[in-house]
Amino acid sequence: MLIFDFTGLEKVIVAAWVIGGSMFSPWLRLKGGKGIGTSLGALFVLAPFPVLVSVVVFVVILFMFNYVSIASISSAIVFPIAIFVAESMRGIRHDTILLVFAILLACALVAMHRVNISKVANGTEHRFFLRKK
Repeated sequence: MLIFDFTGLEKVIVAAWVIGGSMFSPWLRLKGGKGIGTSLGALFVLAPFPVLVSVVVFVVILFMFNYVSIASISSAIVFPIAIFVAESMRGIRHDTILLVFAILLACALVAMHRVNISKVANGTEHRFFLRKK
């Protein structure tokens, strides 16, 4: 996407295909990952500053709660907010296509973590750091 002169819509379409292919791989019978890592790479091209904000949120939440799933969900939710705030601070017109895509992607990423959400609620989710008792 950096080499070719893509429009905003074309960049979002490419990112959606990449992320969707990771989450619903046809070679794995439409099963794949939860999409966080692929989203990080694809979205860094589209909106680097909001991605960095999301990464900071991820790290802070990970250290606070010790669950990768909670940190992933939090960073996914923060991303569209960071896009809106970053564009507002810079005084530019909001990229509606990117903002709608970010909101839809955040909803999809949260939905992909629904099993993890129930595990956290039940206390069976694995912690990231092993803590000594």
